[in-house]
Amino acid sequence: MQKIKIRWALSALRAKLLRVLPRYQIDGVVRLNKRLFMALLCVLTDLAYAADSIILPDASLITRARANAVDAIDDHRVLLKGDVHLWRGQQDLRTDQLEYDSDIDQATAQGNVRMAQGGLVFKGPKAQLLLDAKEGSMDSPHYWLTRTNGRGQADKILFLGENQYRAENATYSTCSPDNMSWFLRTRKLDIDDERKIASGDSATLVFLGVPVSTPSFSLPLSEERRSGFLAPLLG
Repeated sequence: MQKIKIRWALSALRAKLLRVLPRYQIDGVVRLNKRLFMALLCVLTDLAYAADSIILPDASLITRARANAVDAIDDHRVLLKGDVHLWRGQQDLRTDQLEYDSDIDQATAQGNVRMAQGGLVFKGPKAQLLLDAKEGSMDSPHYWLTRTNGRGQADKILFLGENQYRAENATYSTCSPDNMSWFLRTRKLDIDDERKIASGDSATLVFLGVPVSTPSFSLPLSEERRSGFLAPLLG
């Protein structure tokens, strides 16, 4: 039954492509798209007849994307424009425009970038990310830790691999924006979403308007470790 469903899905996709293909016969760029569509149709035809041998990949490793418009730059780069949504596993990226390079598995997003990954959400004007390695950066981000309502902003966020982040020249607080009882200003904020802890150095804790300098600090990122008001542990 699964093989029949796979063959039917491939055949249905091939038929759909055949219906939309004439819309892409306008100019030089579109003719390139047409050639790509024709190559894809050939592959889909072969797959539809060879569905018995198909091995479905791990869904968490598949990169999916939607956009209002898609242009092929060359044989390994594609440009997505307008209400772009790209996702793979727990990574979810939305932006105005995105260039994806399949040779190096890199996504470069510009304009109203919003990226969710695990329990964190980042928003900024521009980001670059190696999807599989989960490495890259975002300029001038605002960020949220959804498990603890922690939030802040920074000059830059560095994505350092699975569940590892660094915010440069950052602020952090769990207070609501209209009632900032305390917040941190720090040269760097290292976020370990695996161990559910954040730490940093060269920081200033501002508590009820009074600044207190500290060489280092750490704070929990898990609701289970919270009980009422919980300020950072200063070192």
